[in-house]
Amino acid sequence: MDRIDAMKIDKLEALAAWHRLNAEHAGSTWVWDARLRTAEDLERRAAELRARRVRGSARDGRRGIPGDKSMRSSSWAP
Repeated sequence: MDRIDAMKIDKLEALAAWHRLNAEHAGSTWVWDARLRTAEDLERRAAELRARRVRGSARDGRRGIPGDKSMRSSSWAP
């Protein structure tokens, strides 16, 4: 996955919030527990995607930075 869509992260977080909110209205303990576990799983997935996105942008951000000698060739002249 080269580019992680911010909308996907937002949707996972919104869905997790929905599960947490609706866990309060569960009629039984097992439904409450299942909704909370689902919310935690969705939040974990969103956090992993966000971390990948940050790592990817940090890696891409190094390209073309003024003064970055790793991108210059020996024949380059200003």
